[in-house]
Amino acid sequence: GAARSVALARRFYLQGEHPAPNSYNPTPLLLRGPSPRHFFSLPNFDEMRARTFSSTKTVQHSPKNLFAVVANVGQYDKFVPFCARSRVVRRYSGKHFEAELEIGFRLFNEKYVSDVTLVDEKSVTAEAIPGADGSTGLFERLVSTWKFAPGAHPDECVVSF
Repeated sequence: GAARSVALARRFYLQGEHPAPNSYNPTPLLLRGPSPRHFFSLPNFDEMRARTFSSTKTVQHSPKNLFAVVANVGQYDKFVPFCARSRVVRRYSGKHFEAELEIGFRLFNEKYVSDVTLVDEKSVTAEAIPGADGSTGLFERLVSTWKFAPGAHPDECVVSF
């Protein structure tokens, strides 16, 4: 009965014994012990620690117009996918402020505050500010820099992120 199945499962698990191929084994699959196949594995968090993403694109907008959109952090929740909330929380000057973003999808939400610096029509840099616990939430460190350069004609911009 059940006691025999549990005893067999323990023996298979603890001693590494496995039943002969094609033999009937009433022990539930989860109690049979280690499986040689893995259906998923956890990521290597050490490898993920220092990730960098960068991209450069030429777009059909002037550097001035594209800069204005990226610099308007307080309106991100209106047009940035998965941005649930965005607001400027402290303004040091017209070119330097702190902004809070809430990024989320359904039940998963994360808020963080960034120190944002604007260089007229040239760049927008946002660096996540550590909270009281020294963490920036999901990120150990997050720095985003957008750079804008004139393209081949006035309504073209080379944007680097």
